[in-house]
Amino acid sequence: MVKGLLETDRAEARAILIEQILPQNLIGLPYHPKPRRLAEVVYEELAEELKQGAPAQRMSVLRAAACRAEIREQAVSSLSMAIARYLKDRPNVTDAAKDWLDPMVEKWMAMSLVDIEDEASRRLQKLERWERTVTADYSEIWNAYRLEFLHTKLNLQSARSGSFSTAAGSLYDFLISVGASVDNLDIH
Repeated sequence: MVKGLLETDRAEARAILIEQILPQNLIGLPYHPKPRRLAEVVYEELAEELKQGAPAQRMSVLRAAACRAEIREQAVSSLSMAIARYLKDRPNVTDAAKDWLDPMVEKWMAMSLVDIEDEASRRLQKLERWERTVTADYSEIWNAYRLEFLHTKLNLQSARSGSFSTAAGSLYDFLISVGASVDNLDIH
C-alpha cells in the first residue's frame, strides 16, 4: 500500500498505517463474524482513497484517514465505556441492558471505576487534540464528524463522572432502553 507514495514518505506512511489506522479500524476484529472480510474491506477502502490522490498528495490523504479512524474508534470505545460505567454503578439494570452487552462493554466492566475514570480523562485529552488538529487542517473532516465528536465527548464525560442525566445519540438510546430518566441533548 505504501508503494504508491513518494519514497520519502514511505517510512512515515508505514508508521501511520501500523500505529494509527489499522489498529483503530480493526479494533473490532476479534469479535467480528468475518474478520478476514473486515480486514479486506479496510484495506480496499484505504487503497481506493490513496488512488484518488496524486503521489505528492497521498500523505495528506493518509493523515486524513488516520483522523477519521481515530474519531470512529473513539466514538465506539466511548459508548462502550459509558455503558460499562453506567452498569457498574447500577448493576440492577444489567438484565435490561443485555442487548447492549458486547465484548467491548464487558472489557470495560472488568476494569475498576478508577481505571475507567482515568482512561476517560486520557481519552478526553486525546479527543481535544484531535479537535484542534482537524479544525486547523481538515475542515471537511470536522464538518463530517462534528456530531460524532460531540457525542463522543459527552460519552467520555459521563464515563469519567458517572453522571448520566443528559445524553445524546446512542448513549441516550441505551439509557432509555434501561429505563433511565435522562434528558436528550439534541445536537444539530
